[in-house]
Amino acid sequence: MLEPVGTHPDHRGHGYGRDAVLGTCAALADRGASAVAVVTPARNEAAVALYTSAGFTVVRENRDWTRPRRA
Repeated sequence: MLEPVGTHPDHRGHGYGRDAVLGTCAALADRGASAVAVVTPARNEAAVALYTSAGFTVVRENRDWTRPRRA
């Protein structure tokens, strides 16, 4: 599981996050990892763009449910 990965908004769009993700994936593969997964909310557009640019694809989407606390 690889997370969280973030790039400061002033530095997005230059490939730094993608390079970090790809480098980490390569290092994990060199150490015998057979898979890498990330979990991020679909509404986190920056994260979705980062992971998509690094070659990740959506396998499934989950929904979390909560009940409000009683007063």
